[in-house]
Amino acid sequence: MGGMGTLALGLEYPEEWAALMMAVGFKVGADDDFSALKDVPFMLGVSEADSTYENYPDLTERLNKAGIKWDERFYDEETFLWTTPHFAWIPFYGDDEVLEWLFAQKK
Repeated sequence: MGGMGTLALGLEYPEEWAALMMAVGFKVGADDDFSALKDVPFMLGVSEADSTYENYPDLTERLNKAGIKWDERFYDEETFLWTTPHFAWIPFYGDDEVLEWLFAQKK
């Protein structure tokens, strides 16, 4: 599941998650209320070369306004083995530091 699906599930069921890890596709709805996620840390994986990157500043602004702790990983175009930088989840989910962060999260 990509970033939009992760965000949709996080917003719908905020009490279920120890953390959210989102790779690309960060489209945020104008009415999305992030306040219920204030205790859920986020890890974001993105490539600035990805066409969905234009949504990234809006997401990070909303996370900051809600007081959510978040971290990020940027991947440059040379990181990708595939034909598009939209496949940021490949290096993101294979990043040992990201996985260490994820498995350290507890509810």
